[in-house]
Amino acid sequence: DPLTHQKCLQWLIAHGAQTGPTLCLTAAIHGDELNGIEVVRRMLRDINPAALSGTVIGVPVVNLLGFTRGTRETPDRRDLNRYFPGTRSGSAASRIAYSFFNDIARHCHAVVDFHTGSFDRSNLPQVRANLTLPEVLECFSVTGDFDYVLKVVARDLKALSQFLMDTLMVLPGVDNVRSSVCLDQIKNTGALPLPG
Repeated sequence: DPLTHQKCLQWLIAHGAQTGPTLCLTAAIHGDELNGIEVVRRMLRDINPAALSGTVIGVPVVNLLGFTRGTRETPDRRDLNRYFPGTRSGSAASRIAYSFFNDIARHCHAVVDFHTGSFDRSNLPQVRANLTLPEVLECFSVTGDFDYVLKVVARDLKALSQFLMDTLMVLPGVDNVRSSVCLDQIKNTGALPLPG
C-alpha cells in the first residue's frame, strides 16, 4: 500500500518562541527534483526559534515513492502534483495527495512548494501563486520585485516582445517589465488588472 510507505515521510518542525502562523515548505513532489530537498533542509536548519513567531514545517521529500525509485511520478505513473487535494480511495497518487493535504497542508496558513529541473529537464526560475488571494498578492507587492505575475501566451518571441512594449510599457506607472520565457504551461496565475 503506497500510504504505508508514505508514512515514513521526514518532517522537520521549528516552533517559534511566539505564537503565529504556520508555514509549510515542501520539495520533491516530483521524485526526481532533488535541489529543493536540500533547500528545505537548510532553511529549517538555519531558523532561529527565538526570533520566530509561529511554526515552520519542512517536508523535504513529499513523493517518497518517486524519490526512492528515482522517478518523477508515483509508482502508478501519475504526476502527484496534479492530484491535490486527492481522495481517500483511488490511485496511489490520489491517496498520497489526500494524506499529505489533510495531515499537513490544510493545517498551514501557507505552503511554499519548491520545484527544480530534473534529469533531462530544465526549469527557468519562476514563481507560481494564486494571485486571486489578497494575502498572496500582497506578498508579491511588498517585495518590490514583482507587482504582478502575468501569463502571456504568444506565438513567438517577437510577438511576446511586441506585446510587452506596445501593451504593458505604455500603461501609467509601468516603468519596468521583466520576463522569463517558459515553454511549460504555468498554472494558478491571476489576471493583470488593466484599466477599463
